Amino acid sequence: MIKKILIVVCVLWASLYPIYTNFYTGKGIDQYERHMQFLSGESLFYNPWQYRVLMPWTVEAMYFVYNHTVNKVFDIEKKVTVMLPGDEGTKYENTRKMLALMKTPGFIRYNIVFVTLRVVLHLGIFFMCFQLYRLFIKNDWLIVFGLMFVALSMGNSIFNSDLSFNTYMDVLLYLVAAWVIVTNQNIWWMLPIMIIGALNRETSALILVLFMVAKIPVERVWDVALFKWKSWPVKEIVVSVVAGVAFMAIILTIRDYFGYREAQKWPVPMGLPNLKWNFASIHTIRTIFENVGTYSILPIICILGFNKLNMFFQKGLIFIALPWFAVHYWTVVGYESRIFMMPAFLLFVPAALTLLERSVNNIATQQKTSIRAHAPAEAS
Repeated sequence: MIKKILIVVCVLWASLYPIYTNFYTGKGIDQYERHMQFLSGESLFYNPWQYRVLMPWTVEAMYFVYNHTVNKVFDIEKKVTVMLPGDEGTKYENTRKMLALMKTPGFIRYNIVFVTLRVVLHLGIFFMCFQLYRLFIKNDWLIVFGLMFVALSMGNSIFNSDLSFNTYMDVLLYLVAAWVIVTNQNIWWMLPIMIIGALNRETSALILVLFMVAKIPVERVWDVALFKWKSWPVKEIVVSVVAGVAFMAIILTIRDYFGYREAQKWPVPMGLPNLKWNFASIHTIRTIFENVGTYSILPIICILGFNKLNMFFQKGLIFIALPWFAVHYWTVVGYESRIFMMPAFLLFVPAALTLLERSVNNIATQQKTSIRAHAPAEAS
């Protein structure tokens, strides 16, 4: 019983840590204002923020339920007053902003919903990471170690970030899709996954690439691009076409509903100017170290051990991680490193852990062999 309680406490603790860092040193406190901007149809970065509708709608549904249940019993905004010691001038900027917003009706209730939703998303990510990782890793302690890295990575990936619900939902959808693929579940699960993804964030499009490249039978990973397939996965192609059409229909419908606008150019236009911003400017240092805070040196480990990885990870690194990094460095600022959590949690962490487990097992086998070789012969 004590062990189970301790596990629950640790998981909740790990779930709350990224939220703490986001509010304290990130822009978590801005979530309320940005959510209000979405509701009024004037998101700060209209394209694409205004088109990522799933999480704002989810927040509104949770807020409605909270107002008609918990808030009916205990109206926290009327019964609780937050007082912090010291002069306001001594407070951190985010704290001063929070104290000012506390006077806004609905602010506290919305933030209860915000924190609850982020905890749920974190728990979902932890759960799916565990389910996916155990398909490749036998040692549960290694998986727990990987989950610790996931929690710390989320806690580090908060630069210039509000609570970014759609980013975490995107990560969760990729993990669910990967589990469906690796465990050979009914391939039509890809349709609802892509429908949810289209409502959530346009970057979910690459889920279909993950699905197809994972299902294409090949001898070597490069045979996927060279079309040296053992056979054509006809059913998977049909599912991908149907799911892709549904995805695009939803994407276009949302943009038609809100009205299409050109993508906002911040801080510089996408393309070569953005690439230069990321890798050939004073911001390069920030980009490098913010990324290290998200995935450390795991990509290098995966590259060095590439030939030892199974086909799922090899395909994922080549056809998912590589395009993901290329597109995002080309289009957005790289120091907002939360955008790289998906390849980190889906590929880098479990791939590195499989290499570590294999190395440990090889060392253990060599030690056993050595002990047997040097053991004295048994008396006849």
